[in-house]
Amino acid sequence: MFLTQSTPAISEGDVADKISRIRIVRRTNNCNSEKVRGGLAKPSESFVGERVRMQPPAEVDHSSGFEGQDWSERRTVQAMTDADYQELGLLAKTVIVVAAVLFVTGVFWHGISLKVFEQFWHDLIERPDGPMRFRFVLQPVMATVVAIRDGLEDARAGRSPYLATVLGNRQERIGRLREGLNATARIIALGLVMDVIYQAVVFKTFYPDQALVVALVLAFVPYLIIRGVIARIWRGQPLT
Repeated sequence: MFLTQSTPAISEGDVADKISRIRIVRRTNNCNSEKVRGGLAKPSESFVGERVRMQPPAEVDHSSGFEGQDWSERRTVQAMTDADYQELGLLAKTVIVVAAVLFVTGVFWHGISLKVFEQFWHDLIERPDGPMRFRFVLQPVMATVVAIRDGLEDARAGRSPYLATVLGNRQERIGRLREGLNATARIIALGLVMDVIYQAVVFKTFYPDQALVVALVLAFVPYLIIRGVIARIWRGQPLT
């Protein structure tokens, strides 16, 4: 005699309910796994278990867009991103506003004519022989120190030379100029103050456009040139 065990009947509604629950669990696990791989959530034992613990430690960060790139390429892209999103500091914004005011004021006061340009040029070339001539060494040296620091950072990050990027790359131009202005804003402000003092002592008047040009030539132009040169030298690239 065979012993038979009766099996409780399962309705179609119970089967459908179980299938629905299984699908929900699988869908939840898949979503949580994608969050873990994308860096949006921490792994949890409840839904990834042993699979998460066995994943290789050098998991690619899919959220950063660096799939298939080595570390040097990642550093380059990250450095470019930092330049693109770097905001102007308060001092840099102040320098821009003051520069715009000086330019407009100079044109309004003295106009634009051949005589004005001749006077402008004469006053510029007379400055190195006048009082406060030490600024013609001090400001370029300060700009050079900052340019060397930033040029070395460009070389380590694998970014293109500064001047070449500013002149030839429209996508990165604004971001790199913001970088340079933030770096030299203090030196430009110092140059403006010193030239105002010089004009008060020598000219007994004020030429706003001359103060602006002198400050930019002594502070920003050396930075603009030397930063790219340092990056090329550090990487062993030709300067031309």
